[in-house]
Amino acid sequence: MRITFVYPDHESLGVQYLMALAASKGHETPLVLYITDENFHVNRLEKPSDVISRLRNPQDDARVDIAAVARRALETRPDLIAFSCVTDNSVWQIAVAGECKRLSPGTPTIFGGIHVTSVPREMLKRPEVDAVAIGEADISFVEFLEKCRRGERLVFPDDAVKGIIFKKGGALVGKEEEGPLANLDSLPYPSKLPWMSSPGLEYMRIDYKMMASRGCPYACSYCLNSLIHKLRGRRLVRRRSVKNVIGELLEARKANPHLQVVQFWDDCFASNLSWLREFKEPYINQVGLPFKCITIPETLTEEAVGLLKDMGCYGIQMGVQSLSEKLQREVFHRRFDAARIARTITLLNENGIHVYADHLLGVPHDTVESQEKAMLFYSENRPEIIHAFWLNYYPRTDIAKIALDSGDLSQTEYEEICSGKCLGATRMFSLGSDESGRLARFIPCYFMLKYVPVLPDWLVRFWVRTRFYRMFQITNPTLAVLLPNYIKECGGFGEFFRLCWRQFLQWMTGENGAGESSPIPPDEVRKISIELLECPASVARGSHFGVKARIVNGSRIPLDSCRPFPIRLGYHWADAATGQMVVRDGERTSLIPALRGRSARDCRVFVSAPPTAGTMKLQVRLVQEGVCWYEERDPSHQQDRDVVIT
Repeated sequence: MRITFVYPDHESLGVQYLMALAASKGHETPLVLYITDENFHVNRLEKPSDVISRLRNPQDDARVDIAAVARRALETRPDLIAFSCVTDNSVWQIAVAGECKRLSPGTPTIFGGIHVTSVPREMLKRPEVDAVAIGEADISFVEFLEKCRRGERLVFPDDAVKGIIFKKGGALVGKEEEGPLANLDSLPYPSKLPWMSSPGLEYMRIDYKMMASRGCPYACSYCLNSLIHKLRGRRLVRRRSVKNVIGELLEARKANPHLQVVQFWDDCFASNLSWLREFKEPYINQVGLPFKCITIPETLTEEAVGLLKDMGCYGIQMGVQSLSEKLQREVFHRRFDAARIARTITLLNENGIHVYADHLLGVPHDTVESQEKAMLFYSENRPEIIHAFWLNYYPRTDIAKIALDSGDLSQTEYEEICSGKCLGATRMFSLGSDESGRLARFIPCYFMLKYVPVLPDWLVRFWVRTRFYRMFQITNPTLAVLLPNYIKECGGFGEFFRLCWRQFLQWMTGENGAGESSPIPPDEVRKISIELLECPASVARGSHFGVKARIVNGSRIPLDSCRPFPIRLGYHWADAATGQMVVRDGERTSLIPALRGRSARDCRVFVSAPPTAGTMKLQVRLVQEGVCWYEERDPSHQQDRDVVIT
């Protein structure tokens, strides 16, 4: 049978797993990816009324041709069309399904995802929805497909399938319960290739997203896990074996040799210390890619941070959300220890791991004073970036009930949330898109929080004490969101203004036309050194391995692998006796994140051994793509190593 999967904007690990599972049972699994331009956030330059109108009537949105998406899905000649949705994108998924039904009434549809799990009965009231999958559907979805198989045709079965509710003969078949949970090691690796070839997802060729576990030990009131814990009746974290995770990453590298970075999307990657200990050596020796992960401060002991650093973790996203103990305990239902959070940020900074702190605004019972307390805390304990978000309510979460009881959310608004139109209610991610005005007083707080990491401590304290920052009623996304992040990436205001001045002069003099880039000046190159710290004495021909190198950037120029002419680490192989080049221009290792001026970092460089046996000299160098190799060696550092190739 042919199961066509439809999804908007982003890759979805859940859908990728279901595609792989269906394919393993012999089903065809075409993907229809379409772009809504929402990216889970509304356009911050639009009027709130325009946003609400578009979200309530997605079929009228001129930017998204719903009919064209439906035609693309039907052109695959599907036996079943599968839609997964979160609350934020459910309006588009429902609209596409409705158009599919209009064009081909006999083609059945099935919906899954966290929004469907939250409100399955409400979804089944819709004529465009024929079936829903509740919770994790790895087992139940495949079982449902097998029971639907009638030769080459798909017919809904007479018997119920646990975890699936479907329409049959004018009635609903099935109970509102989750299906069996899969052993994660038994699942095939997620199907990513169809997504990589989709326009807009080219980043997947260098950025690999995966999960080593499912579930979270915590049930924060604003999070979907507060619903999942109710659904399952217990807190449950299931973790894949180290062998299984490494196997997926090796397959990913084999399929895509240009892979540069890994992102672990686990709710709490560092929650199991013994697993991290076991994971360390295989990851370093067999994968060796820099990675980013998500965790919570309580799990980050000194040992855990040391393990993450050794493996090449460059950044950790962690939820702080608020510095108000009252909000943390009574609204978020979280344990709270400000001193512990401060120690964790300090520990990560000392180990060179960037901290990306999640912070919420627009929370019931929140005050401007508590946000000012957060500004002072972050100024003293500096994360790399503060990800400030406006709180968004989701169906059946604990915080939605709290907001209903407090009057922050009306019953009508909550019903709209359950119907998938939550971004059109009073809570949006959009800066200042609050029709009632209840959030307007927090707009300066949002702006200030974004700038705290790049402002000097004395200035933060002065602006908070005098309340000068409250003048900043700024909702422009470039000024409020993008600019502070870019200033931080440059290494501060000083380097940012130097860069702007340099680019201005180049523009005035006509230098650096389109498609050109200047190399790093020689006097700055001499301030950059590479030293090989760890390198095997011998390796097999054609094998892949990692070496540990220390890069010291004594220049003012950030070494950035993300620009149009990225600076990366590369290598050559030369015959140790004759100096003749055996392999020139070896594969690259990106500097992620950028290595700022006047800083240093230890990193793993991924190397492929040459096909020729003998004693070879490994030469690790900087390369600026499209510009030049920086071959000048620092004689005070051991930049080359002799390696026996067997």
